[in-house]
Parts: sequence; C-alpha cells; structure tokens
Amino acid sequence: IGFRHHQEEFKIFAEAQLNIQQNKRTESMEKLATLYNTNEIYIADMCRYQNAWLSFLQKDFDNMQLQLQSIRHDTIFKEMAHIFQAEILDHMNKDIDNAINSYLEFLGLYPNSIYYDDIRLRLRAIAS
Repeated sequence: IGFRHHQEEFKIFAEAQLNIQQNKRTESMEKLATLYNTNEIYIADMCRYQNAWLSFLQKDFDNMQLQLQSIRHDTIFKEMAHIFQAEILDHMNKDIDNAINSYLEFLGLYPNSIYYDDIRLRLRAIAS
C-alpha cells in the first residue's frame, strides 16, 4: 500500500529485495539507503529497519544501531526496532538488566502492540 503512489521507489525497493535474494547485501543496503528521504514514512522506516537487519548480518553493529535509532515515525517498524535493540541487549550482549528495562519500556510505550504478549513472556522467562 505504501508504494501505491510511489512506483519509482517500488522499483528500487524490488531491486534491493532481488539483491538480498542474490546474497548481495551491500548492493541492497545501498539501494535501501536511497529511499530514506522519501515522503512516504512507511517506506523510509521499512528500508531503515531492513538495512539494520542486513547490517546485523554483516556484523556492522554500529550501522545497525544507527539505523534502528533513526526510525522515529510512528510505524510498526519503530516497535520492531525497539524489540530488536532489546534482543541485542538480551541475547548478544547478555546485558539482562538493560534488556529487562528495554522490554518494560516497550510494554509501557506499546500496550496495544501485537508483540505485547511475546515481550511479556520473554520477561517472565528472564525472571525465572
């Protein structure tokens, strides 16, 4: 739906997806970055989130954090970015205290999120 009136952006996004399928992450990341300044915030946030995920796969954690923190619009990708950052604290950094704080912050910020129960269950698992 976000691409309905943005056919040129859709073409670039589709090419980026093809690059991902071809395991050409760097090329995909470059294409996604060209869509950051689109007027359609959903597209911009989606591209930043996907770029963060690709950066994670490339082990470029600085760029990953930069992309996640730059998702500022009120879209599902902002929620997903918050979870992604909490999971990095939880699973990668083993920083349980900060992970718990991040998960709790998520529950406070997004009480109607489709991820609410998953986060609550993760908190229960950490506490036991």
